[in-house]
Amino acid sequence: KRAFQLNMDLSQRRASSVLTYVLDRINGKNYEWVKDHVLAVGYSSSETVFDYKQNAIDKEASRRVEFRVVMNAQQLLYEIISGKLPEGFDPNRISEKDIEETRKILELRKVKLEK
Repeated sequence: KRAFQLNMDLSQRRASSVLTYVLDRINGKNYEWVKDHVLAVGYSSSETVFDYKQNAIDKEASRRVEFRVVMNAQQLLYEIISGKLPEGFDPNRISEKDIEETRKILELRKVKLEK
């Protein structure tokens, strides 16, 4: 369990470093948009890449960095999770997977904002 947590931390730090690298190279109005809408997500061993030819986990490919663009639908999910349901909105229209993914993104955003 401890090794998993350490790997998740390392993976997220790697992802954050790549996003910082990208942000350092963006100028002008695009900087604010990217800063506000792009999240770097490190998955570590929680979402490995499987090489079917080798019939094994591809460790090199699993050391990837993924970026997520936060769109209006995700903003709506943030509001729903935080208890701010829009008038007339049916929360049963949202899948558990979407809610869990949004919670993870919110946690990543919280870490990003604290730095």
